[in-house]
Amino acid sequence: MLVGRLRLARLGHLGLDAHVVGDMTTPPIGRDSGLCNAFNPLIHIFAGLLAITAGGVAMYVLKGGRLHRRAGSVFVYAMMTMGAVPGLLMLGQLRPMAEDFGVAEVSVTLLGITSLALPLALEIDRIMGGLTRPVFGW
Repeated sequence: MLVGRLRLARLGHLGLDAHVVGDMTTPPIGRDSGLCNAFNPLIHIFAGLLAITAGGVAMYVLKGGRLHRRAGSVFVYAMMTMGAVPGLLMLGQLRPMAEDFGVAEVSVTLLGITSLALPLALEIDRIMGGLTRPVFGW
């Protein structure tokens, strides 16, 4: 994650508009957001077709063989891609949603710590992501 942030910072130094999805400075992803929004349906469709194909191969080849293991791995990664891409795009829309519901500037106290609702939601998201990755492998 840090390497990605550093690369994006370098792009920013070159004068390009680059952001990390989930940061407070990230603008909302809209129709004019460029490649990320334009390719989301294509990534989803491609990953779905890849998962269906790899799952079918894994079901019908000799179990435990090299092709079975490889097709199973491709299936798992394609399914993870299908789950991760919408989640990342939703994080980019968190600020507009919070503004629509009127909670972007609301103060929240949790365990004696007071914070605005939007930064607290992003902090909790990162903490829970860090806790669940070792358990679920993503």
